[in-house]
Amino acid sequence: MKTNNPIIKTTHEEIAKLQSNEYWGTQKNIDNQNLIYGTFLAEGLISQDWLDDRLKHTDEERLQDLITIVSKLQGVYTWGEETLGEYRKDIPLMSKGKMFSQLEYFVENNCHLEDGETSDMLFSDMITQIYK
Repeated sequence: MKTNNPIIKTTHEEIAKLQSNEYWGTQKNIDNQNLIYGTFLAEGLISQDWLDDRLKHTDEERLQDLITIVSKLQGVYTWGEETLGEYRKDIPLMSKGKMFSQLEYFVENNCHLEDGETSDMLFSDMITQIYK
């Protein structure tokens, strides 16, 4: 999967939207998740068995697992513990959507991309490391 693929951002957005009880189970939610899982299946990053093994997981857990898969393929970056710690302490204070917005802003305005890196790569990795 190309690292600048919009499905990565869509997956992060879907996780944030799932924080709203009004969103879960809507047609838009179902359509978005079908698109996400279909893309990951088509790219060969997951299998139907992978999905079947996670039937008892929440939607959010399955989507976060997809982000972890992408992050592992992209490589893991080294973030300062002070930076990660600041965001970790904010976890109980804000929604994931607000957190994701702040992380996107941080990556776009404070990170220098190396050859072949994209903002999506850094964003995905930072989220994975903050929520682990």
